[in-house]
Amino acid sequence: MPPFPLMPVIRIGDISYNIDFSNVAFVSEGHRILAKESKIKNGDILMAMTGATIGKNSFYNTDKEAYLNQRVCSFRVNKGIDNKYLGHFISSMFFQDFVLIICGGSAQENISKAQLEVFKIIIPPSKEEQTAIANYLNEKTQKIDAIVSNIEKQIDTLKELRKTLINDVVTGKIKVSA
Repeated sequence: MPPFPLMPVIRIGDISYNIDFSNVAFVSEGHRILAKESKIKNGDILMAMTGATIGKNSFYNTDKEAYLNQRVCSFRVNKGIDNKYLGHFISSMFFQDFVLIICGGSAQENISKAQLEVFKIIIPPSKEEQTAIANYLNEKTQKIDAIVSNIEKQIDTLKELRKTLINDVVTGKIKVSA
């Protein structure tokens, strides 16, 4: 048993709708003294800063103590900003295009914290307006996600039907006349 408890570290591959803590990396709790700035808080927005998934982001929706890997950044809102609004803004094509334009690197794309800090975020003047926008987007994107899920199920069903049809024809279960 290590001298300190193990602490979860969120890596780029861990960024998803819900963090699966059974798959994250762990470091000794002793490392957290060195990593105070990388501690994640509930409500933070995490974003990949390197590679093919640069710009991929999600909310950290738990009070579970965890830390950021070096190529994951977090956005934390000020009092006057609705974090759901900020999350939608970071997911917007406008912001994602900025990330893709700014990122550089010879082997893989990278963006730095300094490059992100200079980006000017469009924020409606009142928190109420931000919340209204976020709520509207949540409602509409949930409907779109449900439609996408339904279509994906239909596609899976059609793929199975296709396999069955091919199997039945080539095995002679269905006769085809010439």
